[in-house]
Amino acid sequence: TDLYCNAPALEGATPECVGKECTRSMPRGFGVDATACTGKTTGQSCSLTCNYGFAETTQGPNSSCQADGSFSSSSIGCERMACGEVASDAAFQGLPLEISTCSGLVHGQTCIMACPDGY
Repeated sequence: TDLYCNAPALEGATPECVGKECTRSMPRGFGVDATACTGKTTGQSCSLTCNYGFAETTQGPNSSCQADGSFSSSSIGCERMACGEVASDAAFQGLPLEISTCSGLVHGQTCIMACPDGY
């Protein structure tokens, strides 16, 4: 937009500046949920969280959409959450089950639960 000096004033239309959408360097990491960053434009920021089944270990600053179309880095850390022990779950108490591989599981892992011989 051109400005014209019509002393003592400047005359002209103000340009409409619209932020560019960030599409590069989308924040990512193990267990990180960056969906809040989708559609952000220059100057906007987003908060990163952890996916379902993951817990935050470190929280960095929000990630910001920069003028070059990329996001600033963030240092959020996520780790898998532990599952409860089968032996202490009321739904399984008193049942003759073989559950030797079902201890110490974290989100996303599986174990084998079986009936012992004779069942």
